[in-house]
Amino acid sequence: MQQPEAKAAKTSRGDTRFIGAWKLLSLERYSGGKLVAPHAGQTGILMYDASGWMSVQITPPPGQSAIYNAYFGPYEVKENEGAVIHHVEAAANPAFATKQVRYFAFEGKRLSLSTSPNADADQQTVLVWDRIE
Repeated sequence: MQQPEAKAAKTSRGDTRFIGAWKLLSLERYSGGKLVAPHAGQTGILMYDASGWMSVQITPPPGQSAIYNAYFGPYEVKENEGAVIHHVEAAANPAFATKQVRYFAFEGKRLSLSTSPNADADQQTVLVWDRIE
């Protein structure tokens, strides 16, 4: 099987802030700008490598039957849009096997990734990750 060409991990300015491993600190869902679903107890890991590939795994809290989420594929950083695009090649949930756009913000050793607000329901998911060193 031929591997697709990975998207460039660096922006034109050489931004490599994404590269490394990240541990999930929080996952929250908002509707109409109000927190409607804080998710406590989930664990997760997010990895970006220098060759332009990423992977993510998020597990439900122990004892809960929530969905395990995992996917991988090449990524690209759109610095001027404040976005990182995950070009998903395979996913545990087939609904994620598509282009996933996440809007990013860095604060110290933390990376926040958020979905674009859903125009129909004004819903948004925000994930906060801590760099693993």
